[in-house]
Amino acid sequence: MHEQSSRSTAIESKMNTISTQVRTGEVSAQDLFEKQKAYSTDVTKSSLTRGILRKTAAFLLLITVVVTYTQMPASRKSKSDAEKIAFRPDP
Repeated sequence: MHEQSSRSTAIESKMNTISTQVRTGEVSAQDLFEKQKAYSTDVTKSSLTRGILRKTAAFLLLITVVVTYTQMPASRKSKSDAEKIAFRPDP
């Protein structure tokens, strides 16, 4: 909770600084718009990249599990139906 409030304070401080810069003419609103647009594009690209990497990792893990499962040896205790019938003790 404390981390979130300090983050909110930092955001408010940054917004106040930007607002002051626009009012004093240090930075134009158009420049800020272009910077925000570029930042949004970068964030979108990075989140897409993370999503692709996450899906790729999950797919590779799934393939590894399937291959490992299929290579596991059969249990020695299980018998086929034919073995069960052939070695049935006579009453």
